[in-house]
Amino acid sequence: MPSQRSSQAQGTASAGSTKAAAGGPTAPGATPAAATPGSCSGSEPPIIIGTVGSYSGVMGSIVAAGMRAVQAWAGRINATGGLNCHQVKYIVADDGGDAARNQSLTRRLVEQEKVIAFVYTGAPVTAQASASYLNEKQVPEIGQEGGHMFTYESPMTFPIGAAAIPIIRLTLAGGAKITVPKGKTKAALLTCQEVEYCNVADKVNAERASEVGYQVVYKAKVTFTQPDFTSICVSAQNAGADVLLVATDANSHQRIMANCNRVGYRPTDVLTTIQASIDFKNDPNMDGSVIVSNVMPWFLNQNPVVAEYQATLKKYAPSQGFDATSMNGYSSAKAFEKAVQTVPAGQPVTTKDVLAGLYRLDGDDLGGIVAPLRFTPGQPAKPVACGWTVVLNKGEFTSDGQRFCVKGLEP
Repeated sequence: MPSQRSSQAQGTASAGSTKAAAGGPTAPGATPAAATPGSCSGSEPPIIIGTVGSYSGVMGSIVAAGMRAVQAWAGRINATGGLNCHQVKYIVADDGGDAARNQSLTRRLVEQEKVIAFVYTGAPVTAQASASYLNEKQVPEIGQEGGHMFTYESPMTFPIGAAAIPIIRLTLAGGAKITVPKGKTKAALLTCQEVEYCNVADKVNAERASEVGYQVVYKAKVTFTQPDFTSICVSAQNAGADVLLVATDANSHQRIMANCNRVGYRPTDVLTTIQASIDFKNDPNMDGSVIVSNVMPWFLNQNPVVAEYQATLKKYAPSQGFDATSMNGYSSAKAFEKAVQTVPAGQPVTTKDVLAGLYRLDGDDLGGIVAPLRFTPGQPAKPVACGWTVVLNKGEFTSDGQRFCVKGLEP
């Protein structure tokens, strides 16, 4: 049975402990998080945040990196004095892909653990079970993996990057941005059967493809556990498809491209970040893939916040590679950090403080790593689809570093 684990990030002090020692300097341009040690009494109440997600099994392999990035962020925050002297306790609960368990764990974290906000939610299949409860209790969910189809319906859901239909449209537009100028305009739609996101992607891509210059010539459904895709590759090739718009997990992408290459078929794979894996770099079958990211790409460390993210993971989560999902989680943590950074050291941080801070963001892009964030009290977030294109070229992830937005879905 999936278990709940309540833990702090690596290297953090326990809640209520004396202040942590000061760490290294904050990256230039990054939001300063640490209080100076001399200004902390050591008795400041901790900030308790959490996440309930599907962090085991197949789904865990897709979404858990975001949770580990938040753990690493908490480790850095606590090692450098806390958020205005407040230590951060990050409670992680695994729902095992069970919606009812997601709801019960969410209640437990709010009512027993006193979590004031959920920071990064990796639960594309189960999160909706808790949405009405979070709305009732006015507890925010800040950032998620991108697959919550209710994202723009819930006033307590605060997307940090595009999600749901906007991320599907962003991926479609980003793929076309790279492939259509090369004359690759015939698309095959391959979508999984396991999650709602895939079914919606199938519909949206079919309806919107012509707007970005694609002609859909073939469609097929696939599964996460499908052992072979050769027949699908042959059918897509016979239909003339030179682009694959695929909505499934990273392992399936690699198997699809391996099967296609084996029969001499080399289309361009277009996917969104949640479907990508750092393992693509070492797989020649994935060369040329177009990955569309809803946050600044994880390797563009000329940006001070991306540099901070890399340094943080290297120190506090050394087994977690730099990738799209962990960058998504880190961006969620940075949004939370920005929202509560002005709460005085001697004052407990409350859910109301978090919400007030989120509403004050008013166009903040967290140092350039996300599209400008704007949230309105009592209203669901406005659908926004902005991001970056990443192309895998000879074993290296590359990007022009330029953020673009889908027409009609600008901030």
